[in-house]
Amino acid sequence: MSGENEDGAEMVEVPGRPPATEADLAEWYKLQEQLRNLKFQEMFLRRHIFSSFFPGATEGSHVVPISNGFELVAKVPYDYKVDEASFKALKEEFEKAGLAADKLVRWKPELEKRQYNTLTAEEKLLFDQCMTIKPGSPALEIREAKKGKK
Repeated sequence: MSGENEDGAEMVEVPGRPPATEADLAEWYKLQEQLRNLKFQEMFLRRHIFSSFFPGATEGSHVVPISNGFELVAKVPYDYKVDEASFKALKEEFEKAGLAADKLVRWKPELEKRQYNTLTAEEKLLFDQCMTIKPGSPALEIREAKKGKK
């Protein structure tokens, strides 16, 4: 079986493997449910352990000795995002205060996929010279069929 996924990447069957069956779908669905449950349980226990061993921990790495010569290491990340509109509105104020705002923010080029999809094959060939394109993992979902389709 071959074809294209939503992103246009070619999907091919692995040689030497029999085609997937309804039993494979059922097993995948069961494993997906188990994984979701395990992820939830792991996160719950991780937060419990973290709050017990590292009360009041702030951003960064923290170490606590545990039994048998081992250490428990916690890494507390913070996600910093710049609000572009606020940044632009405050830029003049930053400059007046002597802040080198442009050194504090990195502007990362990001593809506007809808616009990219409107390019002709020739335009894509030209533009793709500055792109790295690799397929992601396929997503699967089992849902009730829409009315009128079977």
